[in-house]
Amino acid sequence: MGKKLKAELVFAKCKTDNFKLIKHLNLWGNDLSDVEILTNMHNLEVLSLSVNDIRNLYHFSFLVKLKELYLRYSFESK
Repeated sequence: MGKKLKAELVFAKCKTDNFKLIKHLNLWGNDLSDVEILTNMHNLEVLSLSVNDIRNLYHFSFLVKLKELYLRYSFESK
């Protein structure tokens, strides 16, 4: 079972505490399954979530500026 993506992890990776400033986010291999917080990142352009446990793409529909999405090995049946 994957984990929920939390603001603390995002801010640590991006070295900012402002969702509006985040354009690139690499969360490769963090065992994430719940990425609802992405709905706050309206300026996100590049997102890597490879090697996680992403099973639902609903929250990606809020990323209107997204140009690149990496989901390689995001879901493996267990």
